[in-house]
Amino acid sequence: MNYKYLVTNGCSFVNGDGYIGRSLKPPHRFSTLLSEKLKCKDINLAQSGASNDRIVRTTFDWIENNKDKCKDTLLILGLTDVSRIEFYLNEVNQYVDSHLSSLGDNQPGQMMADTDEEHITSSQKGMGKVIKWLRFYLQYFYSDRNRVEKFRRELVLLLSYLKEHEVDVIIFNSLGLPKDDKDNAKYSKKITDYLKENTNFLSFKYNYYGKPYDNETIDSWNVYLAKNRGVRDWIAPDGHPGKESHKWLSTYIYDYIKRGFKNA
Repeated sequence: MNYKYLVTNGCSFVNGDGYIGRSLKPPHRFSTLLSEKLKCKDINLAQSGASNDRIVRTTFDWIENNKDKCKDTLLILGLTDVSRIEFYLNEVNQYVDSHLSSLGDNQPGQMMADTDEEHITSSQKGMGKVIKWLRFYLQYFYSDRNRVEKFRRELVLLLSYLKEHEVDVIIFNSLGLPKDDKDNAKYSKKITDYLKENTNFLSFKYNYYGKPYDNETIDSWNVYLAKNRGVRDWIAPDGHPGKESHKWLSTYIYDYIKRGFKNA
């Protein structure tokens, strides 16, 4: 447990959104609380609305640019919704994340800029054509199954790269993988099973009060939040984890590390 750096990455759940205005941020988000317990530097790479594409890209870039720190680093990744897609947008000269769930017929469509965490909507100059193309892509080229399969391949490659550089890693699902039909559930399970077998994967077997779930293991922070609804400061008004959730998760991960990276 002699780490010098705690590097975390993910979407708004890891970024700490939803408590005060748009952001919990230090000193209340779990990465800050955990870094204090571990007595190491808190490096939070997460961003609101981030995709798994962005999580993989920015994690790789951090390792690539900090190889001298790898052996002293604990990396924690909170995986997000597979329907979020990152691409480089020439119109704004930066990476953006598109939420395909925002592309319905009666919705304006939006993207999240990588550097300033601002929403880019179809009403902005030049964006109407981009949103139109995204709707075309969603209709003719997108499927949850293919996204899940692609993401599994990326995780296999990323974990191999982390192992090469001797980085300790913990992974959990901030948001659950798609299970809306048997096919999606099958391929989502392949990712979870792979992570459980090949890396340190967080699962939750006990509720907030320490009572075990009956024949059930929770594999998503979002689902765990819903299961323990009612705890004070547990869920923020906008549905993100609240102050108590971040405090609880920092303690849970700290104990998980002390147990030798084993779930309770």
